[in-house]
Amino acid sequence: TRPLGETRIVTGAALAGPAALESLSALSSGPAFGDALRRGLAGLELAAFDELDAPFFRPLDAYLRPTSLSARLEDRLWALGRDPRGAAWRGEGFELRARVDRAAGGWQTDLFSRSYQTVNGARLTRPVRAGLRHDRLGSFSLTGRAGGKDVFVGFRTHPGWRFGLHGAGVIAPDTFTDDAAFANPFLALSRNGAVAGVSTPIGQGALRVAAFHGAAQYGERRDPDAGRSAGALLEYRFAPGAHSGVALQAGWLREAERLAGSRPGGAFGELDASAGFLGLAAHRRLGARWTALISAHGGLSRAGTQNQGLLYDLTTLWTSAFGLGLIGEGIGHAHGRLALRVSQPLRVEAGAARLRWPSGRSRDRQALLQETRLGLAPSGRQLDLELSWSRPWQGGHAYLAALGSRDAGHTRGAGDFALLLRYRRGF
Repeated sequence: TRPLGETRIVTGAALAGPAALESLSALSSGPAFGDALRRGLAGLELAAFDELDAPFFRPLDAYLRPTSLSARLEDRLWALGRDPRGAAWRGEGFELRARVDRAAGGWQTDLFSRSYQTVNGARLTRPVRAGLRHDRLGSFSLTGRAGGKDVFVGFRTHPGWRFGLHGAGVIAPDTFTDDAAFANPFLALSRNGAVAGVSTPIGQGALRVAAFHGAAQYGERRDPDAGRSAGALLEYRFAPGAHSGVALQAGWLREAERLAGSRPGGAFGELDASAGFLGLAAHRRLGARWTALISAHGGLSRAGTQNQGLLYDLTTLWTSAFGLGLIGEGIGHAHGRLALRVSQPLRVEAGAARLRWPSGRSRDRQALLQETRLGLAPSGRQLDLELSWSRPWQGGHAYLAALGSRDAGHTRGAGDFALLLRYRRGF
């Protein structure tokens, strides 16, 4: 009734063949997949074997692990009215932005503080050890002019803030509770990393090219298992101006050991994925106060298995995301702002994979294998509705946001609602 030694999951037909430890075997599903894997694995059972080749049965969906690539409620409250790019310093031909995060430090020695102790008539001194706090660089970006071109670099920053509506200055990361609202969703897989690029005028518009590399980590919470990705993006912005503008994007992304943020491990094998994607972002002023926003993105991902595992034969993965919005300035107050958006986060539209797993064993020490086809498209389509309002109040700044989600987590029938209030005042 209890396994002898560590249990393992065989990945072939023979019990003595290739296998992986059960404790290291898991399947992490990215937000774009929604409930697809949980539905596909429901009701299926896997046999893991101990040192005596005795089978121990587990539900297959017990190997699913959550990911932290989506914004949680506390992340959204943290982002409301707070620009993660930090403070800005502007000079002739350049802009510098930096954010400093305060982190708790360990015990440090203060050489200027000493305590005294008398031992056998002798006065001894020793440094006092105190728990101090230290600051660290949370984000850094620099934009400057060189040879008639705009050159930019960033460290620990979201690459999407350099493109689309963010790059045009139409929207800032603190407008909504999602600091990457209307940004390219594929760049979120490198949201905590480095970016470097150049923008040059061409015809009636501007061409912007950048390379980026980073980790798929959300907000201030660092996931130690957040994989890294790298890629490049090209954007052409037509008729850049304050009243209207359209930007077309094309890019490439390479994920290490991931597929759209999902990662198998141990007996499930290893993946490497590359994706090509296209995007569109546009805005138009509607009178003196209002601005309409739109963004749409679609991608095509292909994955290859690196090691033999239970998961194999992955087809092409199609993904999409879009957003519609309206921003009003001077609403209810000279410096009041009202913002509305309807959006769909990144979602798998089509794709499939095959799964082969041991469900038992025979007398001649062979694993009994079962196989199924997993559809990777989720059952629902998450649609988010957000209304946010901000204005100066009583010497500070007040922020209010209402959030509602239909088919939350791309799961049919699931819903979510939140009301966030934040007040900030310096003193």
